[in-house]
Amino acid sequence: MRVLREPDALPASDLVLRKIVAGPEADRSCSAQAVEAALERCRPYRAYAAVRLWSIASAANGSWNRQAAS
Repeated sequence: MRVLREPDALPASDLVLRKIVAGPEADRSCSAQAVEAALERCRPYRAYAAVRLWSIASAANGSWNRQAAS
């Protein structure tokens, strides 16, 4: 996304993004269309929004793993 200089590229079918958009209470991920709709207001910087959401998910997953190991 950054290498191609395309700040609006959105990997809407990405599983992590689909789970984030679905929410923590959802029992499964949402559709790619739901991801596109949810990130529409981030246009023309949806690629940066996706990177930020991946970062948040990674940090949350790491803290969950540390708590589970305790």
